[in-house]
Amino acid sequence: MLRKIAKQKIRIIVFFLLDFLIGVGLALFIFLHGITKNYDLYILCGYFLLVILHTFINNLILIKKTEKFLVRSDINISSVFGNELSSLIEFGDVAMLIYNEEDEIIWCSNTTMFKKTSVVGKNIYDIVENMGGYLEENLKSENITTTIDGKTFAVGINKGLHVIYLKEITEEVYQRESMNENAPFIGYVVIDNYQDIMTLCNEADFLAKISNVKNVIMDWANTNHLFIRACSVDTYIILGEEKNYTVIKDNKFKLLDDIRSSVDNDENALTISIGIGKGQASILRLSELAYRALNMALSRGGNQVIVNTFGKTSEYYGAKTEIKQARSHVRGRVLSVTITNLIKESSNVLIMGHKNMDFDALGACLGMQCLANGINPSGQNLIVFEDDLVETSTKRTFKNVFHSDEIAKMTILPEKALSLVDDKTLVIVVDTNRPASTMQPKLLDLSKRVCVIDHHRKSDTYIEDPIFSYQETQSSSSCELVTEILYFQQEKLKISTDVANFMLAGICLDTKFFTMNTSSKTFEMSMILKNYNANVEEVDEFFKEEYEEKMLLNGIINRGEMFKTGIVIATASDEYTVTRTTLAKAAEEILNSKGVNAAFVIGRTADKQVGVSARSKTTFNVQIIMEKMGGGGHFNASATQINGTTIPDVLEQLKDNIETFVRDGTL
Repeated sequence: MLRKIAKQKIRIIVFFLLDFLIGVGLALFIFLHGITKNYDLYILCGYFLLVILHTFINNLILIKKTEKFLVRSDINISSVFGNELSSLIEFGDVAMLIYNEEDEIIWCSNTTMFKKTSVVGKNIYDIVENMGGYLEENLKSENITTTIDGKTFAVGINKGLHVIYLKEITEEVYQRESMNENAPFIGYVVIDNYQDIMTLCNEADFLAKISNVKNVIMDWANTNHLFIRACSVDTYIILGEEKNYTVIKDNKFKLLDDIRSSVDNDENALTISIGIGKGQASILRLSELAYRALNMALSRGGNQVIVNTFGKTSEYYGAKTEIKQARSHVRGRVLSVTITNLIKESSNVLIMGHKNMDFDALGACLGMQCLANGINPSGQNLIVFEDDLVETSTKRTFKNVFHSDEIAKMTILPEKALSLVDDKTLVIVVDTNRPASTMQPKLLDLSKRVCVIDHHRKSDTYIEDPIFSYQETQSSSSCELVTEILYFQQEKLKISTDVANFMLAGICLDTKFFTMNTSSKTFEMSMILKNYNANVEEVDEFFKEEYEEKMLLNGIINRGEMFKTGIVIATASDEYTVTRTTLAKAAEEILNSKGVNAAFVIGRTADKQVGVSARSKTTFNVQIIMEKMGGGGHFNASATQINGTTIPDVLEQLKDNIETFVRDGTL
């Protein structure tokens, strides 16, 4: 109806202007040709009187229609809501708007919240943003807000009655924002390698280094208005408000870069890690979140910030430098004794790696099985194994090296493994810390005794509270860790040449034949495997490609494109399925090219599953990008598997993540 009234107004204006222009034209004609007759002026005046009368009559018609409309509207309102409407509205401090079939607001209750003229006659889509979605899709009107005359209102919608309810929440919004800005957060700042640097430097140099780093930390805290106190020689606790955290986050945790700059070109540089707990929770809960964040940062190699927000996933910042080795023989010896005692107390041992098991996972499983058989020969010490969950070249080599009867005695299917679990079963997980990535995740729920041996950084989801954990992100591979455990056994274990070869293959795979992620410990453990008669020539045969695979690999490399300077993305054809190993090899081959700092290779690894393999040099962290896509790994060697998607979709997602990471330094 309001639209009809508006059209009537426009019609009156148009007719008036038209009549007026005709009258002006008539006057000009008379005056230009001269007044020939005395009654010419009377004709002109009469015409203008008719124009005024015509306009007056049209206005009366418009007023009459408007009055009828208002009366009809008032009658409808009374019939729907009853006579107590006004008192109810005033008591609840709620404004009420009624709209018609044309989505125009036709009535507004008496209110001091805003001027009626600011809403009546307007389209509801102009008043409440996204109103079309709420009306057309019949969605609930929870948490809908709008702004009128500079005030904020909560919006309620009754679609059946064509009613919109508005309640002013300007003050509540202000108080909520103020409360959020002043919400506390707790953090821990720790100097990662304090003890290691102390043993490497003389006292004077060490005091100079540590004093420099501590001054940088204190200046950073004071600049950002944080409360800071030392908990120990290498740890600080910080307290602040959400508004302080926002500034720190916007500056991308500049403290990490400040520390790095202060020790630039120092071979024995100190680094720091920060764990922060924040959100709407108690102080004790925030402290727990901060402590868990710090432990995760340290387990991921340090030199980074992890933020745990209550009720949300963790956020990662930093990690711009590769991890430095900081492991000792003492810890390896202690852990070796610990897991030995656990195996002795177990009725049986079930060992499993990750899905799409590679040489590192299988080699580590074989090594731990040798340990379990040597310590507890009467128990059922089996590897959880299924052909479909093993990488192609690893499966082919495993079946070539071991006879089918041997494999049947060494392994058990994931479903059958569940029936072997009792109160004394020990489940050992190698080469992964993500429950969903294991061969049989249900084993972790059934068993009360779980061990983890892994060299990957922790992600958002990891195996919590294992009774034994040897997680060293500084290590080159899980096989390196298992070899160390075997080496420190009090009694000499018998390890076959075939098992030693698989363990050496695991180290070779993850170090790219000792060209990356290596340390003195890597070569030391390789020498130990050599003493167990591991044969490098035989291991080399494990990795040789068949002709078809070689051609496939070359085809993927040829499809690579430079996405950004130093970053190459290659995609395999969607016509065929490729293995994770093929993707990894293609990424490594591309990375070997001059001017390439990071390589990403995408391919279909199974039906409705797409894999991404990422490799980089020490200047680019591919792990953060892969974690964002549901995977993980290392700073310069990571991967992910995504189900229910296509290569183009994964390619688009990967490009967006790379863009964000290059721009912001985080995801």
